[in-house]
Amino acid sequence: MSKANEEIDYVERACALAPEIEARADQIEQERRLPEPVLAALFEAGLFRLLLPRSLDGGEVDPVTFARVMEEIAKADASTAWCLCQAAGCSMSAAYLSHDVAMEIFGRDRRAVLAWGPGPGARAIAVDGGYRVTGTWSFASGGRHATWLGAHCPISEPDGSSRRTPNGKLVERTMLFPRRQRHLRGRVARERAQGHGQRRLYGGRSLRAARSFDLSR
Repeated sequence: MSKANEEIDYVERACALAPEIEARADQIEQERRLPEPVLAALFEAGLFRLLLPRSLDGGEVDPVTFARVMEEIAKADASTAWCLCQAAGCSMSAAYLSHDVAMEIFGRDRRAVLAWGPGPGARAIAVDGGYRVTGTWSFASGGRHATWLGAHCPISEPDGSSRRTPNGKLVERTMLFPRRQRHLRGRVARERAQGHGQRRLYGGRSLRAARSFDLSR
């Protein structure tokens, strides 16, 4: 990343976008998603990439700067700030992935967004070179504008037994895959702010082991 990029004032950018976001707050609430003009402005400002490393063309900002950006966006619209904050948290998975996989997800698309949510009843069975993933995940905040989705899954051995650590804890990994419309169904109603576009996530596919990670490590 160039020196000019290192000196970007993301708080100033957030403040500049706030009036447009606030003007669309009612639309965001009614449509339960971020409209394209808001998304385009956020992507152009680099606000979805604040916590990505510079090696992936991210902002790599410090925690104080990140909090200040979220504060300014939240003043304009809570749902927009929620989507940004959730996406930023998910983007930190880049630190747990190989550089090639992180580049595949985040590095080649300026509109890259990873979204995930909880999945009671989900399952990933170990197969040769990866996992067979099935289940239903309760919601994925920002899933309607995400380019990749994540699915948290307990791991099962090929014989169906649960994989455990040496101390007996269940092993869980997060599986990552490109988003397709068929993966998202229905709407999940939440209290108050509705614009985060939470939708149920359905899975049933085989994934390479490299496209997964263990957050507990």
